[in-house]
Amino acid sequence: MSIDKAKKLRRLAEGGYKEEKTAAQKAFDRYIKKHGIRIEDLDDNEKKDQVFRYKNGQKRLLIQIIAHITNGPVWDTRGRGNAIIGNCTKFEAIEVRAMYSYYSNLFKDELEILMTAFIDKHNLYRRSPKGDSQTLSLEEKQRIWRAIKMKDGLKDSDYFKQLED
Repeated sequence: MSIDKAKKLRRLAEGGYKEEKTAAQKAFDRYIKKHGIRIEDLDDNEKKDQVFRYKNGQKRLLIQIIAHITNGPVWDTRGRGNAIIGNCTKFEAIEVRAMYSYYSNLFKDELEILMTAFIDKHNLYRRSPKGDSQTLSLEEKQRIWRAIKMKDGLKDSDYFKQLED
């Protein structure tokens, strides 16, 4: 969701020409209804400190998203749970949460592929009996292909058993 898109549609609806104006007004009405935006809120440009929560291991992702949307300062709440404070408008806060939700899920998927690539790179598979095979779906084959391509970028490192003297 983009507040900028709602504002652009509103400007087109207010200043467009005939059919363009009518189409833009319909698009604007559908867009604000779909995203629960009130017309009076589009003019609310007051920035306030907003608290955003993040999942373990995703603090940096949330900080980057807040900085990207607000282009302003971001504070860590150190010691008060997994939270970050950003100074933004109400709709920037909505956009931060929506974008974080999207990229958080995407990041989780990418980590799964990275784990597969890491396991493959360092040959950490279980030893299975010969003939122990299975048929893979197209989606599974695509994930494996992405993991194989990703593994080429991983650092080569060998593990040596730690023997005591």
